[in-house]
Amino acid sequence: MGGYQTAGTTSNLWITRSSDQGHTWESPERLEVHTALPRLIALDNGVLASVQGRPGISLRFSNDPEGHVWSDPQVRHQAIGLHYTNTGWRDSTCGYTSLVRLGPDRFLVVYSDFYHRGENWTLGKAIMAREVRVTAQ
Repeated sequence: MGGYQTAGTTSNLWITRSSDQGHTWESPERLEVHTALPRLIALDNGVLASVQGRPGISLRFSNDPEGHVWSDPQVRHQAIGLHYTNTGWRDSTCGYTSLVRLGPDRFLVVYSDFYHRGENWTLGKAIMAREVRVTAQ
């Protein structure tokens, strides 16, 4: 499989591809409207998984070996809407994520939840880790 890069800006997520171990790259194309610190993982079953944050947390998948065809965003953590605080605009998550491989078709998506309800319905911030299993079709 070739190389893949994702790059986030304050307004767009772009993807570019390399088939020669990163020596040359295709022209970038827009993948998503907005994100914060995107992540990408290639699973052993041939599926590429990408996570984007802010607003909320969403996942996209591709089983195209070239990474040209992607699924629609699948929401993992729903944004509750941005609201203004004394430190600026806030969402229900910081949008910074991590992907951790668990097996050939499984991974963890890790993200923050600023409004997590714990035991006794107590409200607080939490770091969430959710397992995702993906099968190629």
